[in-house]
Amino acid sequence: MNVLRTSNRLWAYFSPAEDIAPGERTGRFRIGSDQLVLDAGGRSRISAEDAAVALVDEAELPRFIQRRFTVGYSLSLFHPVLAGDMGWSVAVVTRQGPSSLAW
Repeated sequence: MNVLRTSNRLWAYFSPAEDIAPGERTGRFRIGSDQLVLDAGGRSRISAEDAAVALVDEAELPRFIQRRFTVGYSLSLFHPVLAGDMGWSVAVVTRQGPSSLAW
């Protein structure tokens, strides 16, 4: 990461969830920065299909220029305050079409 941080290149570093496997494309996941995104069971997981959506979204609309990001299913999609209390930088994403995001 230090090599990237000191370069003059534009980059983003994707750190996938601990458990990434083929599954359903839900379009509902959380984006984090340096901490794992955990679900209600304390697992860090995402389907390969939703991870691909996150990567394409970042390529189309860069938000993590010269930063690392991760994705995963939510501890609770309806408790952003709780996520903030745990020190996470997150955004809830719902994919609603080929190029549209709802925040």
